[in-house]
Amino acid sequence: MTTRYEQEFEKLHPGAHVQFVWKQSRDALDYLSQPNQSGADVYWAPSPNNFPVLRDDGGLRSNPVCAPGP
Repeated sequence: MTTRYEQEFEKLHPGAHVQFVWKQSRDALDYLSQPNQSGADVYWAPSPNNFPVLRDDGGLRSNPVCAPGP
C-alpha cells in the first residue's frame, strides 16, 4: 500500500521523495518530539493517542503539501 502512495505522490511532484518510517506509537512520539520532528513532514497513525500530546507540546504544524493549481 505504501509503495502506491509513494509512486503516485512522486509522479505528481517530480523531484520529491517520499519515505515511510514505521514506528510504534511510543517510539513515534519520541521520534516526533526531536528537533524539527526528526525531519518528518506528515504523521499518519491509526491511534489518536499521540495527537493531543503533540498538539499540547506545539508539535503539530500546518504543512501545505500542494499549492492550489491555476
